Amino acid sequence: MLENKKLNMILSLLIAIALWAFVIGEVNPEASRLYRDVPVKLVNEETLEQNDMAVYSVSNRTINVTLSGTRSEINKIDIKDIVATIDLEDAVMGENHLQINVKVPNKVEIESQSADKSVVIVEERVSKTVPVEVSYEGTFDNEEEPVTVEQNLSTVMVYGAASTVDQVAFASARVPENSITAEIQEIRCDLFAANSGGQRIFNVELSSSEVLITCELAKLKTVP
Repeated sequence: MLENKKLNMILSLLIAIALWAFVIGEVNPEASRLYRDVPVKLVNEETLEQNDMAVYSVSNRTINVTLSGTRSEINKIDIKDIVATIDLEDAVMGENHLQINVKVPNKVEIESQSADKSVVIVEERVSKTVPVEVSYEGTFDNEEEPVTVEQNLSTVMVYGAASTVDQVAFASARVPENSITAEIQEIRCDLFAANSGGQRIFNVELSSSEVLITCELAKLKTVP
């Protein structure tokens, strides 16, 4: 009688453990998820600057990362929780094959990543002066025209890799549509480096990130 009771207790315990494992497996099973276009950040760029060098190009600005873990933990992960970096501390002039380091939250693991290394090309760091050009977005009536009365900057310095800086023709300030009126007003606009066609040039720095523009919407009329 006593032995049967012990046997029943052992069987009950084993069944309970099996049921617990089954429920856990069904409710919170192992899962994996692909995260696309995780941005790759450059660290220790100041080391290059101290040695008059700058990054010209990076072969992998984003990567895809697959994570694995329990479904509940995977569901907590957002792309911003995945940190991919390239350390430039030991980079030299020319072509560098550098490791892409990926850090993820605890309780999940990296199953795979689309690239382990990136080709980083480093050039001499140079600078030059470029004009600040203001443009106005939107459409205006035939009898109206936006006019720049004054701007606090006429030129800025641009810094970066020699090949990239060479492409920069001017610093562009674009006044947003519908922000200009018939009354004279001051508008603070962001500046970005642009080529001769007005397309944005990345991977350079400007001595100022914005310009203060005094402008108005002037009236036009035709006279003999």
